[in-house]
Amino acid sequence: MQAFAAKVESTALPLKKSHARPIKIAAVYPGIQQSDYWRRTMRALSRRLDLLGLNYLLEKQTYAFSASIEQQKRAINEALLADPDYLILTLDEPRQQRMIEQLLMRPRPKIILLNITTPVKNWASHQPLLYSGFDHVLGTKLLADELLNPAREPQLIGLLYRQPGYVSTMRGGTFADLVRESGDTLSASYYTQSDVETSRLAALRLLEQDPNISIIFACATDVALGAIQAIEEKGLKGRIIVNGWGGGQAELDAIRRKEMALTVMRMNDDSAVAVAEAICNDQTGLPVPQIYSGRMVLVTQQHSAEQIQQLSNTAFRYSNP
Repeated sequence: MQAFAAKVESTALPLKKSHARPIKIAAVYPGIQQSDYWRRTMRALSRRLDLLGLNYLLEKQTYAFSASIEQQKRAINEALLADPDYLILTLDEPRQQRMIEQLLMRPRPKIILLNITTPVKNWASHQPLLYSGFDHVLGTKLLADELLNPAREPQLIGLLYRQPGYVSTMRGGTFADLVRESGDTLSASYYTQSDVETSRLAALRLLEQDPNISIIFACATDVALGAIQAIEEKGLKGRIIVNGWGGGQAELDAIRRKEMALTVMRMNDDSAVAVAEAICNDQTGLPVPQIYSGRMVLVTQQHSAEQIQQLSNTAFRYSNP
């Protein structure tokens, strides 16, 4: 894993000889959202594959976070029509797990899971080629270390999840546990549909239920943006702390406008580069680690524009236009 991580963080080493037949790669993912994670990830994947000198075809199928499991199945079936060598998916809820299990039993395509770094125990004999992403628990702890400062007075905190699933559990569930350990108080928590509007409405309910909340912990970019809108509607800008999760451009802009206090910033393109390198290793007979977990840093309003730009240059080294 360490050797693979070093390869991911280094410049691409082109293959001396490319395959005559294009490698067929299909990606099915929830790309319809304000967060730019998935758009950047796909762009970075293509750039790294190009630099590696791989002959490939990349087909993409996107859906909204609120898409039904039937809609997701249709997108996957559409991708499978091309008989891809590799299929990139994500795993967030139990229904997706059951769907992926069926794919893992097939001889092809090889499955790559993005935005998850926790192997599924039940898949011991049929694991995906790679889990690639950023550790949701570690990122949440970075935020909690800043938000749950024991030197402060006890705080009243609201929590906004994404929809029920793996990411909400790893981010929101971890934060709720840390709040209880800190001596602060979790006032209330709500699930959202991982979009701005349902998050705005949930934040309004939080603020109406307890106007003394000093922190709203948001589990995703769109959730944070909805909370910011609610705070502005209530005329509470500057009085309530809102965090981001991911550090995409929308969050960095919100920090610059003093609307968002802090975020955990993923070195976004790392997870896509890991996918490209895993495919390259697999094609050339080199080992592929089961997990790749990318780098993260905390970004606050105290960071200068120059510091944020330096971080962006690393995080988005392939995905910037």
